[in-house]
Amino acid sequence: MITPAKALDRGKPFTVKVTEDLDGFLHPWLYGPKTPPIPNHPDRVVNPVQS
Repeated sequence: MITPAKALDRGKPFTVKVTEDLDGFLHPWLYGPKTPPIPNHPDRVVNPVQS
């Protein structure tokens, strides 16, 4: 089995095939007015950027 580090060490690209629909997760992150909570990590919060 080739791990990601070994694949990168050999100069081969490492890719991951996503088999689930991530639009419901990614759309709010990319286009929403505020960052949504991180799934399965309720303890993590986003620090807003100071303007």
